[in-house]
Amino acid sequence: MKDNKAPTCPKIVLLDTTEHFLSLTKNPHDVGRPDLHSVTVGAGVSAGQLLEFLELNGLGLYSAPAVSAPTVGGMLAVGAHGTGVGSAIFDRRSPGHSPGTFSNLVMNMTIVAWQNSTGSFGLKTITRSDTIAKAFLTNFGRTIITLVTIRVGKNQNLRSQNRFFVGSRELFAHPNEVTDSTRTLSKFVETYGRVMTATAPPGNLFWVSTWHNEPLKPPKSRKSLWPYNYIFMAYNPLPNIVDSFLYSLYSNAPGISKLVSLLAPSFLMLTTKATRSDDYWGPSKNHFLYSTSEVPHMSANSFLLITSRRKLQLVLHIMRRDFTELLREYVKNQNYPTPGLLDMRITGLDNPDFIEVLGAESPSLSPLSPVPEFPDFDTGVWMDTTGYQDTPYVYEFLVRFQSLLYQHLHGKHAVIRAEWSKSWAYDESGSWRNFTVLNHFPRTFSSSDQLEEWNWAVRTLDDHDPHRVFSNSFLDEFLSVK
Repeated sequence: MKDNKAPTCPKIVLLDTTEHFLSLTKNPHDVGRPDLHSVTVGAGVSAGQLLEFLELNGLGLYSAPAVSAPTVGGMLAVGAHGTGVGSAIFDRRSPGHSPGTFSNLVMNMTIVAWQNSTGSFGLKTITRSDTIAKAFLTNFGRTIITLVTIRVGKNQNLRSQNRFFVGSRELFAHPNEVTDSTRTLSKFVETYGRVMTATAPPGNLFWVSTWHNEPLKPPKSRKSLWPYNYIFMAYNPLPNIVDSFLYSLYSNAPGISKLVSLLAPSFLMLTTKATRSDDYWGPSKNHFLYSTSEVPHMSANSFLLITSRRKLQLVLHIMRRDFTELLREYVKNQNYPTPGLLDMRITGLDNPDFIEVLGAESPSLSPLSPVPEFPDFDTGVWMDTTGYQDTPYVYEFLVRFQSLLYQHLHGKHAVIRAEWSKSWAYDESGSWRNFTVLNHFPRTFSSSDQLEEWNWAVRTLDDHDPHRVFSNSFLDEFLSVK
């Protein structure tokens, strides 16, 4: 018997690309350019599978996400990234390597697109020199990708080095207070190129991890034969039990965050040194992949600021100052809205010149596409805080911090964008709900109030899926002509 009160089930088809789109092919090097390489891969290939295949063929990327699970298609949907800007001191870029998003590596792709001539969907191959290509390089899942050719370079041996107990005031010092001996985050970036830094709020002691190109193994470095070198981010024998325990702990006793922040630096240092992971050397894959799916399943609340290398330290100082002062207000009242980790990574923007394909343009909707209004901005600062969604005061805190960033940085020293794969656009009820912020994002991708660049990209995606098969209610509203 039909239940008239039952909710209507939306028409949804789930496609598991990891079952069938798994081809991996090494292509001949470019004609006359033995230093330029490419591979063609299925959209269901994971980041870990891709990096392993590249390594077996003497190839590699400049950067990659820290986990192996994301698929090639998924990484292109959101503009996935690693960390790194390049450094003239230790980390010179080699041919085929690009410090921006995974989207910028694309040379051609095959997508599922509507064909007016047949009145049905079919496969369509787009080359990077095609005008429409830039709309699909970061596509929000508004198409299905089946196959993609990406630019890669020779694999690099990297050296990872870790420092602990780096104070917040030193790492994020105001540029006017920096001396030759001050260990600022911008100095680490300028020296090593690839940097990740993290702490456990409300703590102020940071773990700073750097990795850079080092062809020969340094005498003091341990040779790494596999990824996931940090045991505290890779090994969890009882992931579901540990996750449930931490959820219960942080939900019922949020003040535990203060104790965790005091113990975390020593724990990180001791476990890292015990496994000789404070200084290790080996193929690039073993440095890119350092976190597994077995870590606690907290939500990642993200902010992305696009700025210039010249202003990087100032932006970092203001960002950290606002975060610390706001959090101190909550802690004073025994509230802890940011359990988990606070981490930062810094990348270069998408530069199509790096993949050396004639006519290539930057991905239209990539979070690291150049900012038309600020052509000198060349650096992205990614900031994540992790925690459980129902942590008391979490969204109130994020809304207030978001407002401070817009007040003190946006349009002055930086431009605020979003890491599409994580939480953003906060109001006090959750993520992706602040329509003032949502409606402002398109302006950071366009050169005028007419939003021509944003609207062109949206129309291009719509033209290839006019029935909006590859969409949802949120994308229908957000990814629309403004």
